[in-house]
Amino acid sequence: MASSVQRVGFLPTQNSDGQRLILSNETLHQRGVILGTYRNMPGEGIQSSDQYVRLVQIGAHSAQAERRTGGRGIPFVKKPWSLTFVPPGVAPDVRLHTVSKLIFCQINVKVINELAGEIDSQPSAPLRFKSGISNGAITRILALMTEEFHAGAQLGTLYIETLAHALAIRLLHLDCAPNRTDTSTISALPSNKLNRIKELIEAGLDRDLSLKALATEVGYSRAHFLRMFHVSTGTTPHRYVLERRIDRAQQLLKEDRTSLDDIAAACGFSSQTHMADVFRRTLNTTPRKYRRKI
Repeated sequence: MASSVQRVGFLPTQNSDGQRLILSNETLHQRGVILGTYRNMPGEGIQSSDQYVRLVQIGAHSAQAERRTGGRGIPFVKKPWSLTFVPPGVAPDVRLHTVSKLIFCQINVKVINELAGEIDSQPSAPLRFKSGISNGAITRILALMTEEFHAGAQLGTLYIETLAHALAIRLLHLDCAPNRTDTSTISALPSNKLNRIKELIEAGLDRDLSLKALATEVGYSRAHFLRMFHVSTGTTPHRYVLERRIDRAQQLLKEDRTSLDDIAAACGFSSQTHMADVFRRTLNTTPRKYRRKI
């Protein structure tokens, strides 16, 4: 095995066969998050970055890896779906020798620090490199993100921010001593503020709603707003907005003269295909079939 490590930043340029970088999303990048799937080459490692924390998940099969310690290589096996957490400024001397399909996620340290302030959760020491992590919550969030991208859906800002928020919190908890709030003590949104949020959502179903904008409207941090909204409604802002979009689409489908493309646009779906996909997953039908049954 070669002694040098070829390092990548996990947002590499596609090579000529276009197979290494399988998936990435620029919309997330604009929000301080980079997500993608990547097929590594034997011997690759991870570059240092001062701007991002990095999370890498191995695929469904175990992989042979090597860690360099004291000038010698120590082989080990990475278990299926195990996670590696790489903090800013760290370039671990670890390489993967088995070609694997990886899920990688990078979050800008500004996003992490902003969230840490919101939830009063600060690292007790500099963030540390961790390998072989098994965390069901993080795995589920990554799966939700990549599932939506593979389905071809154009994720809205509200969904992106909610998932990124949830992922960042769990990354913080890997290395932080959080001030854990008893959820039983979290109060609901005051009725006037909840009504204001509902009015904004109804008026903006055809637009790209933002978690930050909703929270700012009622004067709370995103973290506090998410908890209070859930206590008030029993669901997340994204799920609530999605349900309202589906309800509005059902109403518009009763109008025979309104095209499916126009209905999708009026309800905030990125396309007719996206609307149909949401209908299949939530109602077990399609807009066309739903219209025919009315």
